[in-house]
Amino acid sequence: MIDLISGHFVVFFEHLIAALFTGVLPVVLIALVIFVIACFATTDGHSRRIALLFATVGATIGLILGASREPVVQAVIPALITLITGYLGWTLRRESLGQDRWLTAFAPVTDTNAEIAPLAGGSRESAQAEKIRYATRLVFSAVLALMLSTVFATMWGASMRAGKEQSDRAHEAWLINFKEQQVPLETELNRRDLGLPPTIPVEQPIKAAAE
Repeated sequence: MIDLISGHFVVFFEHLIAALFTGVLPVVLIALVIFVIACFATTDGHSRRIALLFATVGATIGLILGASREPVVQAVIPALITLITGYLGWTLRRESLGQDRWLTAFAPVTDTNAEIAPLAGGSRESAQAEKIRYATRLVFSAVLALMLSTVFATMWGASMRAGKEQSDRAHEAWLINFKEQQVPLETELNRRDLGLPPTIPVEQPIKAAAE
């Protein structure tokens, strides 16, 4: 019983380590790289957080797309990326029409928020225009982070898939050699050790008629 439980724990930790190093760690590294790029590209903290969020989404999608050998996944994932990008564009349009404010909700208008707060003496139209520009920056950061992380993660996943395919081909070649050569050879050697006749027919020399 103890051996059975310990065996399950060993298998569990093997799968856990494999998931961490082939699944979680690549996503975290790619998202952090995109976040560092965003830190150098903009000083807006909200744009950086948006970039980190969508970089994580893109890295997850790209890793699944690159590592998967299923044609269904390779067809669905690009459609999902297109859907996310289209949704961001649609959200930007609603922001511009004043129908939705989830983007500018990341930085609500306050007296201390110089990012989107209207200047002294500014009009309502100028404040609305500044909000639209702010929403545009957020959408741009999200789409750019999504695209970069997806491409990066797709290449990472494709490299993982290529290594797995190479390992599978090597195993198939070894299996064919084992079945066609190693097994018959070992069988004949064992039969010979036991004094049994060989299973492989031996050609008898043909005696030519001398007369």
